[in-house]
Amino acid sequence: MALTVFARIRLFIVVRFLRVVFGAMSSKRALRIMNVVTKPKGWHHSWMQQEPKTRSYIVGRNIANQSKEEIKMRMKNANVIVFYIHGGGFRVGSATMYMTAFVRWIKALEEQGLSCVIYSAEYRLAPDHRFPAAPLDCIECYRSVIEDYGVDPKKIIMGGDSAGGTLTLETLYHTHPDIHSSFNTVKLPRPAGLLMVSPYTGDDQSETTSSSQTNLSHDYISEATKEKMAEYLPLTKDHTPYTYLDLSVNYAQILPHIVCVAVGGKEVLLDAGLQFAKRCREANLKVTLVREDSVHDYFMLGYLFTSDKNVVKRAVSSVVDLAQAVIDRQKIEN
Repeated sequence: MALTVFARIRLFIVVRFLRVVFGAMSSKRALRIMNVVTKPKGWHHSWMQQEPKTRSYIVGRNIANQSKEEIKMRMKNANVIVFYIHGGGFRVGSATMYMTAFVRWIKALEEQGLSCVIYSAEYRLAPDHRFPAAPLDCIECYRSVIEDYGVDPKKIIMGGDSAGGTLTLETLYHTHPDIHSSFNTVKLPRPAGLLMVSPYTGDDQSETTSSSQTNLSHDYISEATKEKMAEYLPLTKDHTPYTYLDLSVNYAQILPHIVCVAVGGKEVLLDAGLQFAKRCREANLKVTLVREDSVHDYFMLGYLFTSDKNVVKRAVSSVVDLAQAVIDRQKIEN
């Protein structure tokens, strides 16, 4: 569906605005602005409750006034739990920034007779808190879901967008029982499914990809954005940046079997996302690729980037399909 003139103008303005926020502003100013732009609406509040220990948010229908014991029982009994790590270049964002998308997912699953609770992880942001603060926070959140709330990992979908994709992979890597971590000793089971949205995996650190050049004029992720993201990483002893991940790792070892990757055809990280999906397939994982002709993170913030309701519907449907695949696999294994 072609964009109307109004939609094209709106997209142009939004992309340029976000390009400035992510690439030109100080971290504190960018954080303030993004918190305003993505602030939960009034009707969202009945769907969310903050988890006091981790500062994360638990999302579900009418969950705001439930006790911890009620939420614990609800999470244990739900058909599927989504453990989500938000993006934001390691510098901005919050656990409540995607409430509109989260509510859509839950409602769509309910229409299929499936119950879902979302645990949206909060973590410390750069530059005030550099690596490994963020992955340590995400690991603690994941541990809490499994150990404090007693959730069976066989019904957990772990997911993240953009830098949240990096943190998702770091969480899975550094909690694997057979992998030695330089900063983490907590070892946890694999979730059942993986949702990677416009992921930043570090695959573009060593080389320039085609999409990183051809989509620069379309996307709000720029070279300046990547430079700002460097605030997340400390320097090594020889003053060279750490890499985000060990890209030589065997994905079949650290990732769940069921994977969904969502990318935008006009985003700078398109090739990196496609390469991630390819590596997952080469590891014999079950991979679904969702691709729309849109920019970075359209999957989570579609209402900002498109007037085509079908794009949003397809994104929601892919989450439902992923959840159903996880549930079906759980039935077979049980």
